[in-house]
Amino acid sequence: MIKKVVATLLIASSLACASEVSVKHNLNSFQSKDWDIGAFASMIAEGDDGDYLQDSFGVGLHIAYRYSDDWSAVLEVSSANSDVDIIGNVNIVDIVVGTTYDMYSEDDFFTPYFGLALGYRTISDIDDVNVFNIIPSVGLKFLVSDSIQIFLEGKLRFNFKESEKGGMGSLGASYLF
Repeated sequence: MIKKVVATLLIASSLACASEVSVKHNLNSFQSKDWDIGAFASMIAEGDDGDYLQDSFGVGLHIAYRYSDDWSAVLEVSSANSDVDIIGNVNIVDIVVGTTYDMYSEDDFFTPYFGLALGYRTISDIDDVNVFNIIPSVGLKFLVSDSIQIFLEGKLRFNFKESEKGGMGSLGASYLF
């Protein structure tokens, strides 16, 4: 009986060690990848002040370059359609350039992060709504494999010219290489 208990404990501890090595391998693999490229779906939530846009859904592309273990430079381009009462359907294009800081967690399968970016928004058919924004963000990255991650992100957008502001939530996937 004691031999079975000892054997069970040895097998369980060796599996736990193997699992921990696998997790560390995934994190080290993630950190060794310099680039990631992906796509996302977004929900744009607009306030009632400023640009008269309705809440809308959109899509975008994301590319990032990891320039240190924790920091990445990010470029995103997204597009969405929204209704404006006096004009009708308009196209919103956001171009965002910024940086993110990864805060690695204990289990290494998900990584919380925060970022700060400069954004440029243009809205078709509305004069004088080409504006620059400051965009803070927070998110989570979920490592699916050594080369695939899923990310969930929330952003706030503050217009430089006016008090107009809004938010955006994104869900996407990216390929690490």
